[in-house]
Amino acid sequence: ADALAIARQIAAALDAAHERGIVHRDLKPANIVHTHDGTVKVLDFGLAKESGRSSGSGESGGAGSDLTHSPTVIAPTIDGVLLGTAPYMSPEQARGKTVDKRADIWAFGCVLYEMLTGRRAFTGETTSDTIAAIIEREPDWAALPAETPPAVRRLLQRCLDKDPKRRLRDVGDVYHELAHASDASAALHATSRSGARRLAWVLASGGVALAVALGWVAIKYPRGSVEPEWARESATFAIAAPIVPGAPAGLPTPGIAVSGDGRSIAWTAGGLGRRPGIWLYSVSTGETRLLPGTEDASNPFWSPDGRALAFSAGASLKVIDVASGSVRPIATVPDVSSGGTWSGEGIIVFSARYALYQIPASGGTPRVVAELNRSRQENSLGFPRFLPDGRHFLYVARSGRSDQSGAYVGSLDGTSVRLFATTSHVYYAAPGYVLYAKDGTLVARTFDPSTFTVGAEASTVVSHVGANAGGMNGHFDVSPSGVLAYFRNRTTADAVLRWYDRSGRPLDALNEPAGYSTFRIAPDDRRVAVDVASDRAVGRDVWVLNPGATPTRVTFGGSDDWQPFWSPDGRKVAFMTYRNGVSDLFVKTVNGTAPEEPLVTSEEQKTPGDWSPDGRFVTYWVSRAETLGDVWVTPLEGARQPIPIARTKFNERRPRFSPDGRFIAYESDESGSSEVYVQPFPPTGGKWQVSVGGGNQASWRGDGRELYYVNATGMLLAVPVTLSSNGFSAGAPVQLFDVGRRGGVGGISRYEAARDGRRFLLREIIVPAPQPLLVVLNWAARLKK
Repeated sequence: ADALAIARQIAAALDAAHERGIVHRDLKPANIVHTHDGTVKVLDFGLAKESGRSSGSGESGGAGSDLTHSPTVIAPTIDGVLLGTAPYMSPEQARGKTVDKRADIWAFGCVLYEMLTGRRAFTGETTSDTIAAIIEREPDWAALPAETPPAVRRLLQRCLDKDPKRRLRDVGDVYHELAHASDASAALHATSRSGARRLAWVLASGGVALAVALGWVAIKYPRGSVEPEWARESATFAIAAPIVPGAPAGLPTPGIAVSGDGRSIAWTAGGLGRRPGIWLYSVSTGETRLLPGTEDASNPFWSPDGRALAFSAGASLKVIDVASGSVRPIATVPDVSSGGTWSGEGIIVFSARYALYQIPASGGTPRVVAELNRSRQENSLGFPRFLPDGRHFLYVARSGRSDQSGAYVGSLDGTSVRLFATTSHVYYAAPGYVLYAKDGTLVARTFDPSTFTVGAEASTVVSHVGANAGGMNGHFDVSPSGVLAYFRNRTTADAVLRWYDRSGRPLDALNEPAGYSTFRIAPDDRRVAVDVASDRAVGRDVWVLNPGATPTRVTFGGSDDWQPFWSPDGRKVAFMTYRNGVSDLFVKTVNGTAPEEPLVTSEEQKTPGDWSPDGRFVTYWVSRAETLGDVWVTPLEGARQPIPIARTKFNERRPRFSPDGRFIAYESDESGSSEVYVQPFPPTGGKWQVSVGGGNQASWRGDGRELYYVNATGMLLAVPVTLSSNGFSAGAPVQLFDVGRRGGVGGISRYEAARDGRRFLLREIIVPAPQPLLVVLNWAARLKK
């Protein structure tokens, strides 16, 4: 705690200097004074560089000379060689390159590391050895004290990133991250001992049921009666995000689940280079553990008895017995990604995005209980939650028009009632509330589960609740027993698009970080079409990035416009949109000289694949409950009758035309795992399997002589291929480089190949410092204040 308090003052001092255009360039413990009254001062700006103005530091070169290119000195008073003190130099300083305020952020990281560990981050027997350590090696992260908050660990890793382009850019961000880490640390060490141990005692005592202790106070103690003192209080504590061995701390992914009795809290999270899993926290013991067999999990939800968790992974709905760890699948449908609910009668209702299904918890055939309303232009249904009667459930329907999105009460008999407009999921909590996220705030409204009557006014429960970019998935859950768990906002991540050569050496970033998702390189090999979202947007829009020019916004639809792909001449960008309710493909000229127009429309949910080189066809895949993903091609001339390419009971997706237009590469799981296949076009019934041991994200080199894909371990491979009138042949795959550690959550980066195959554009997630999971006991008591 002392180290964090001191570090905040150091960060504030550097921020004040940076705001005035001054870079210190020699921050180290010897230049930091801790006074008797607790004030921290940063001193000795003798090597400071005043950016854009005369140096004023006594260095040679004259007024206004750029001394960031001068040789550096080991001792700051010696002119002529290195500027700075070796153990605290940034890699760019040590190499004599241009430095800016990010060099101070590096030095700050070194100082903070030293305060926490009692040792320097980088050392060596000689100055040269120390500089070599700075350039080539990582600090000993294991030396950090075990109680170091995960947010501080991640902050240190971002301050000490050797690439200044990936390092934190502003020391003001450092200050705010430290402030939040200090608050979370205080909550973890203070209220977890008082609130959580009190709760543990309640859980352990057989005479007091947790339902009485935490949530059912209004029922047990009706209005007018005297409540016990503990029933009037609400306590909050923090659960530190776990650190994944061998990887930086991960970003929480959608899904928090509090068991009905409040004893256990589950959530999904992972780290760079690993797939997410379900983490389980026991309120009574304070232990956190990862559940094996839950890789790729999202949106977990509990059985009524708290003994099992259901979750989605890929195209499967699975159940894990928490005690034994045994996992079993219970349903296979496309796009299982928006949660579920489990009734006391053993019925599960789950979302498959385009419909809600019910199925026995023991397994069986799913049956539709709610479908999209085309008149409201709905495009997804999600996050069902049973009401106390076990037959009705809350859910949210999202529309291409935000005013048409709303919360509903559904029924196992297929009927539904609209409650109110929202894009957030809505959960019921006893004794009579619905909770949902609104503009980053978790709010509660009174709700009668027997008449479906909702109160007019919303009351704030907690502020700064995280949500995904569209706002549909608020990062919170609440149990009937009165336990609320949530992540604060800033749990989404920006990304950067960066070029890499074939050996995996990073090259230039294409643009500043933003909420990039999917992207395609233009036929001119310069421009990139990308969809962009942010925490403040209720959807995504398509933009075109052009190095050296201002980004151009292409769509203004007010809904999700995403997954762009180019016309062969580079004059138009096609994209998927929900503005008509169902996902259709639209197209628009990049220069804005013509309005957008439909490209492929139908009643089916479509995801774009590619545009043929001759401009005559568009390929895409369709999601169906019966056959999962199917690959189709639609002609853009004549009757436009769609042509099936891969239509089986397996999941086929991501089709890409070969450069000569005579073949289509796609991926399928018909072998039991995703592999890359190639078919002739038009289809002849033949096909070739290209990958072995896993393959996805197939793409072609511009001359058709190589086919690229990512294998199951995240390695990008290049396969030499021959395209001829006699067919297709493939050689042995060649490993290029690992894209698995650049993808953020989920582990695999999206990539696109330049036409000559010498460069690859990757989407790299910039993961913010992990947030602790905040737990509120007896949350309803807050509404009285």
